[in-house]
Amino acid sequence: MLDLGDVRIDVAGLLVASGATILWLLLLGILRFVRQPRQPAPGPITQDLGAEPPAVAGMLVTDFAVGRQAVAATLFDLAARRAVDVEESATGAYQLRVRDRDPGALTAYEQRVLDLLRDRADKGVVPSGALTTGASDVSKRWWKGFRGEVIDEAQSRGLSRDIWDRGTLTMLAVIGAGAAPLWWWTFRDVRAAIVYVVAVLVVVAALKEGRRQRD
Repeated sequence: MLDLGDVRIDVAGLLVASGATILWLLLLGILRFVRQPRQPAPGPITQDLGAEPPAVAGMLVTDFAVGRQAVAATLFDLAARRAVDVEESATGAYQLRVRDRDPGALTAYEQRVLDLLRDRADKGVVPSGALTTGASDVSKRWWKGFRGEVIDEAQSRGLSRDIWDRGTLTMLAVIGAGAAPLWWWTFRDVRAAIVYVVAVLVVVAALKEGRRQRD
């Protein structure tokens, strides 16, 4: 027993608790390595487009991660489908004109982009300088929603799945929390066990929130 004044630490307990925690983190690393998304094999060269929307196709070929370029790709896809027009208002300056017509069936994230354009439009016209998702906190929420909807679309097409699925996250939470008694024994303080469990749950929640995808 190591006596540090107000804190007494069981050295053997500390070694065992630390070892259990390291093993849990090692399990996380192994699962992440094993579930690293495989890159799709390139198909034959063709000028024909696939059935996947640009944002989903971009995700599939960039390590199954939704990049910011997916927003621009969706915008130009909407223009190609005549939902919006891209006009040159002056030399080197462009604007978007939102067409007053039914664009047909849209995915949730495509509708999100079109709603943003309509919100920014003045008499149906959106100058390129107005193409912003707003203040930082609003922008983060908008992007989080867009990203989640692209992932949902990819999953609905059977093209991706969560690396950290519900069953895996539950297993990790249970295994991780299982070491809490060791931390209580190390410090002879229930608060140490509570802090450890909270830390485990924070890590598991972060993995869930990240929604990392794989093939």
